[in-house]
Amino acid sequence: PELPTTVPAFPILMSGTRPDVRLLPADSIGRAYRRVLQTYGPRLLTYSGPAGHPRLRRGLAEMLSATRGLAVDPETILITRGSQMALALTARALVRPGDVVAVEHPGYRPAWEAFRLAGARIMPVPVDSEGLDVEALRRLLAKQRLRALYVTPHHQFPTTVTLTPVRRAELLRLAEQERFAVIEDDYDHEFHYGGPPVLPLASADTTGTVIYVGTLSKVIAPGLRLGFVVAPADLIASLAAYRTFLDLEGDAALE
Repeated sequence: PELPTTVPAFPILMSGTRPDVRLLPADSIGRAYRRVLQTYGPRLLTYSGPAGHPRLRRGLAEMLSATRGLAVDPETILITRGSQMALALTARALVRPGDVVAVEHPGYRPAWEAFRLAGARIMPVPVDSEGLDVEALRRLLAKQRLRALYVTPHHQFPTTVTLTPVRRAELLRLAEQERFAVIEDDYDHEFHYGGPPVLPLASADTTGTVIYVGTLSKVIAPGLRLGFVVAPADLIASLAAYRTFLDLEGDAALE
């Protein structure tokens, strides 16, 4: 077919998803800041723990249990300044120089770079209409031991394909058999344009294989940096230790 000869009168942005901050209730957020600082100011403006404010960790644990099928408690959650920090901390705690991390191709390059900065070698795995090609991953494992796999199963970035139930089960079995970590980036779980919400891959994980990364910045505003990691308690402790060398702690008033 012939290509259209007309050009739209407005640009079409094909970058990652982001909320329209013009719709943000800035006055309400400002009042909330003032209220929390008036009530808890001295406690919030001194040093605190690197894992995040306990009240937010408890709230996230309840939300993830009620809406995403994750059986978590506050001690298995670390609050970060957005999901990119969560990925960077996970890479630092998990990867040693020379380790191999498999990624979706095409995929989310800022995550790739976080693993590269930690010393990982990146190996691409193709994506098709059913999500990550698990058979291609199996062939890669026959040649190369993996430390971890980075995956966006809910809305694959950038294709938006959802990983099918059959492949999800195959991937979890393969990760358990071959003993590699699955880093699930559920960056826009709340956005659904067709069909019902899909539970995270981590909700079906019974062996502690999946490290679950999420963000609140997509549902509030990118400038309000709030992300989180859900992982076994010993890994959360390692992430918190690394965080003290990078950032000490988060924004307790925001949290």
